This record gives sequence, C-alpha cells and structure tokens, in this order.
Amino acid sequence: MTKTRILGGTGWLGREFATQLVANGDEVACLARGESGAAAEAARLVRADRTGANAYRSVSAEPWDDVIEISAEPSFVDGALAELSSAASQWTFVSTVSVYADHDPRRAGHRRAGCRSVDHRKRM
Repeated sequence: MTKTRILGGTGWLGREFATQLVANGDEVACLARGESGAAAEAARLVRADRTGANAYRSVSAEPWDDVIEISAEPSFVDGALAELSSAASQWTFVSTVSVYADHDPRRAGHRRAGCRSVDHRKRM
C-alpha cells in the first residue's frame, strides 16, 4: 500500500487526487485548513494552517511514499520542502500552470484542453 500525503487536499483538485488514490488502495492523508471543504471519503484530514510557523510539526517525522503539493503560493512550497522533503520518497508539485495545454495567458482558460496526465508509478 502506498502512503500519500496531499498538501492542500480539500480543494477541488486535491480532493479528486485523494478520491482516485483511495480507490486505488492508497493510504491518503490531506494536510489542509479544511476551509475549502472536507477531505475525500476514506482520506484522513490533518488540519494545519500553512501560514503558521509550526504548520508541519505534527507530520514532519512520519514517512510517506509520495507527497503531492498543490499550491499557488511559493512560500507554502518552500516551507513544505524544507520541513517534509526528507520524509518523502517522491515529491510532486502541481500548480495551475501545469494543467493548461496552452501556456499563453491571453488564451488560457478553463475550457482549454489539458495536458496529458502521467501515472508517476509507471515512470521507471
């Protein structure tokens, strides 16, 4: 069983990742404030405010196979990497720019076709 932590896992994209990973049999924990919604069914919610100095203290010693970072805030990404990268075998960063097929901001929109997804477990 793969242990996956999703940072920012209660918004639309994080909840979708969590739902699919749980359906795959993964153990999933979402670290978030929980203000955007609930964690996916069967995923554990770890409440934390990532703007706080001790946001990752409760999970920093726990090892994980995968961490999926969903953030538009660079300071969240930097802080999470500093605190959690040694406890993760793999780190995946997803930002809005990752989902648009056309990266020209004048033409980007939610109706544009997205980039092809890749199953990270089949990379090697």
